[in-house]
Amino acid sequence: MKKSSARLLAFAVVFAGATLTTTAFAQYTGPSHKPSIQTVASAAKSADDTHVVLVGVIIAKLRDEHYTFQDGSGKIEIEIDDKHFPTTPISETTQVRIHGKVDKHFGKDATIDVKKVEPF
Repeated sequence: MKKSSARLLAFAVVFAGATLTTTAFAQYTGPSHKPSIQTVASAAKSADDTHVVLVGVIIAKLRDEHYTFQDGSGKIEIEIDDKHFPTTPISETTQVRIHGKVDKHFGKDATIDVKKVEPF
């Protein structure tokens, strides 16, 4: 009788430990911070290094890695390093979502340093 009680106690301890361990590794599922800058007009007025997510089209290539991006609120120059440009062909009619940061230099218009391009 003692052996079965000891086994039952051991099983209970292992089960309780496994249950506690499982809950300790649960992932956060609540709301997350979303960038507040979501239009070209807002981005152009934002501070340097402000994170942006913009949806629109790339309407022209200006020079190596520099393009004109347009959404419903206006146009802005963007810089996309070759390593961040998708392999999927993109035309002036392809809707894209860009993730990046505002880049401001004294006396010049704001640009966007793009870190990710998602065509859709």
